[in-house]
Parts: sequence; C-alpha cells; structure tokens
Amino acid sequence: MTFGNMSLLPDPFLAELPSGYSTGLVQQYSLRINSTARRDIIDESEFPINCDTLPGAFYVKYAGRNPSLFTTSGWDNWSFVACIPTNLTQSPWRPVRSRQDFTEELYLNISLIPDRPVHMSETPEKQGGFFKISVDTTAGYFELPNYMNGQQPGPLLDKDPMEHCGGACTDQAFRKAQAVREDSSVITNSSLSLEKRPNRGPLLTTTLALFGSGSFIAERMTRPKAFTYPNRTREEARRGPNNGACVGQVPFLGLLHSRLDYPQNDNMLDPCLTNQVQTHDYEQRQLATYVRSMYWNTEDGYKGGRIANAFTSAAFLANEAWLQYTTKTKTWSVSYDHGADTAVPAMSQTGIVTVSVLMGLFLASLAALAVYSARSPRWADQLDAFAMLRIGASLAGDVQFRAAADVRRIRALDRLPGWIGDATGGEGALGELALGGPGLLDGQRKFAAYVVDGDDRVKV
Repeated sequence: MTFGNMSLLPDPFLAELPSGYSTGLVQQYSLRINSTARRDIIDESEFPINCDTLPGAFYVKYAGRNPSLFTTSGWDNWSFVACIPTNLTQSPWRPVRSRQDFTEELYLNISLIPDRPVHMSETPEKQGGFFKISVDTTAGYFELPNYMNGQQPGPLLDKDPMEHCGGACTDQAFRKAQAVREDSSVITNSSLSLEKRPNRGPLLTTTLALFGSGSFIAERMTRPKAFTYPNRTREEARRGPNNGACVGQVPFLGLLHSRLDYPQNDNMLDPCLTNQVQTHDYEQRQLATYVRSMYWNTEDGYKGGRIANAFTSAAFLANEAWLQYTTKTKTWSVSYDHGADTAVPAMSQTGIVTVSVLMGLFLASLAALAVYSARSPRWADQLDAFAMLRIGASLAGDVQFRAAADVRRIRALDRLPGWIGDATGGEGALGELALGGPGLLDGQRKFAAYVVDGDDRVKV
C-alpha cells in the first residue's frame, strides 16, 4: 500500500499506535482521524468574491509572464489564486473526546494562456479554470485490538470512550481534554501569521506547505536564481560534470504519481528538480508546469481523481504531524497486558486424529459401563461398614478372628470367591445372598433381608 493508492482503501484512518497493535487482556481506546479529499470543477460565480479582504481568510496570488516562449511548447503567461474563505483564527478542532466532523474548502483559480497547445486535442478553455478542494475530517475514539474482540480494531465511537469501558478496562484519561489554544494575531494576506497558528486543520496545513511563505512556488518567484551555477558562463555550466543532476524534489508532485507510482511524463519537474542553467524562460516554464499539475494529470486528465488522492495523502501526513509535534502535554494513556506466555505442545495432524479416536473409544466404554451399572441390581446401596460386617460374618468358618502377622501367607484368602451371588441358584421363591453364590442376582426376585420391628429388634 502506498500514498498513491489511498483512494482504494475502504476505511483508511490514522492512529498513533502502529497497525496490528494489541492491548491483550486490557480493554483500551485510542484516537483515530480520517481525512478524505474531493476535487470539483466549479463555475466562476462560485469562486469567493474579495477573498483577499475577508477577515481571517487565506489568500495568495502568483502570476508570471514569459513572452519569449514561442520557441518551445509552453505557456505565454499564467496566474494562480488560492483562497480559503474562512475565519482561520478559529481552529476547527474541538476539545472533546466524542466524535467530531468538519469540512475545509480550498478554492483555486488557475489560468494558463498557451503560446500554442501542448496537445492538439486541448482547447483554450481547458487551460485552467475554477476548482474547489474539499477535505472532510472525522475524528474520534475506537477500541484497540485485544483478546476479547478477536484482535480487530473496533468501530468509531460517537461518545466519550469512558462510557463504553467494561470490566476489563482501565482508566486512560489522567487529565481533562484541554481547550484548543487559539491565536490572537491578525491574519493578513501573508501566510506567516497562519504558520504560527496552532491546531490547524489538515487542509490549511497542506495549503500553507504548497502555496504559503517558503513554499516552492513562493521561493521560485522570489529567488529565481537559487539553482543556477554560480560564477560560471552558460557554456561552462553546460559542460560541467554535475549539469542536469537532481538537486531536490518538488513538494506534492510525488503524490500526484499514478497508482503504479509512475511520474507524469510531460512534467519537467518530475521526478526531480535538476541543476542546470536557469534562464527566465526556463523558470517560468517550471512554474507554469507546477501550476498546471494542480488541475491536470497524466493518468486521468481533467477528472481530478489523482489530485483528490494526493490531497487525501497530504491530509494524512498533516494529521500525523499534528499528533506528533503540536501536543506537548498528553492527556490520554494506553495500557497493555499480553499475559504470561504458555508453552503449547505441538502435535501433528495424524497424532491428533489418533488420540481423538482413542479418547472416543474410551468414552464409549465408560458410557457402556455406566449404562450396565445403572441397569444391574445391587445387593447393597453402598459398601459401608455394615456391608463389610455381613461379608465377614459369612466367612467365619474359613477365616477366624485371630491375629495375623502376614496376611499374604493365609492361603484361605486365595481360595475365597470375590463376588456376591444367589446361594439357591435361582431355585425356590426366596433367594439367599452368599459370597460366591452360583446364581446371578435378579432385580425381580425376593431375597432374605433384615426387618426392624416396633421395639427396635432386628429379625430375619
């Protein structure tokens, strides 16, 4: 995934923690920001009137003329106007932890009069126009991946995340959300005061970087000879060893590449700014080319899809810079507990199948034994002391009540049977319990038993 493909992502957003981060056994929340740009072609009537005089608005205008361009394919003169018709002394960010949405709008007025069309299919009315760049920003909190939610990030929450905190959650807010600091300076046509303003929106930050003081277009207008060979004639410079070498990249042009990261094949500033003799004609061609890239692209022409993607990527970078460098006092912490590592034995698929089959046979045998035991008649409810006394009494003739020094040497014990059966062998109306009885116990047959009468005497 690259910045050139951000428009292909279904739900891109920026969070301070890296992708795939997990808080383990702890339920935690973090801030996320999503900014998406759109580029629309508008009518001249929709362009803000007197933008340069609107209180707190951003306004810049650049223009150039090069009447000697008739020898090359290019433009005779050009002009560029950028305007954000909003009172930028007020930050769009609110000091809350609930969801917030806001939209920033940048208006562009671009005019290029060609010496002759670069492409024969181009018509003069397509050389520039009026455009609006809109950036929709959504910010709020979401649940970080953990063991409870399947290691997946949760959805964007509408309310403060502390209202969703469960039993596995720890308190994250160690300070109240701080108020957004405002700037009391007066905004003029110069962008210097805007650059000192804290808590700017992502589109304003991008606009200042592209068109404000110190930007490429501003520096090229004020210092046109910045990249010329010093103290050399043109012929000496052309034969120099570093003539034509890359000396830097022009901001924003890399974000305008195709989805496969191919540069614009007719842009003399892409992929880099070269070190060579800089004449007035050449400088004006560079600036006109740079201005033209704001409304036309090699991949999709005048549709604006690549331009919108570039502004979306720039907003992502602006939000990242805002999160990392503008907040000095943090008010939110994230805890984690991945638990103790446990050694899990490795078992092959064959071993798993074998053990499963054996366990199945074992459980089936236990089930069969349980059914058999439940259906078989019992001669005693429990093998208690009275039951053992009755068995011992029946063995009085074989094992007398005598001291025994070594039980293993008493041979009578080896000859005695180990089961309880019917001594009558099933004959007669009444059965008789006996150790080693030849008949099986029958649940439907009556056996001789003890009966307790009213005076607590035991009878047979």
